[in-house]
Amino acid sequence: MALRIMIPVNLSQNELQKAVLENLSTAPASPVSGQLYFDTTLDFARFFDGTAWVNIGGTDITLSGTEPEGQSDSDVWYEDITDSEDGDG
Repeated sequence: MALRIMIPVNLSQNELQKAVLENLSTAPASPVSGQLYFDTTLDFARFFDGTAWVNIGGTDITLSGTEPEGQSDSDVWYEDITDSEDGDG
């Protein structure tokens, strides 16, 4: 039987070792900001940011022959210049 702790637990900057996130096939119905779980359908750990569930880790990679449009500060893209026309590649 799981132990229910109904008050905040202060670990005083000590480690939480060998912890496992709750495994669920769908997101919890009434989440609170910062809540975590592992989505067994999506195969991602997820957290609730106060508005929506967000995947933790993983990558979304799109391959394209053109520079992406509408970049933001957090975007990362790679340009292969080995076949560039300026002769530097």
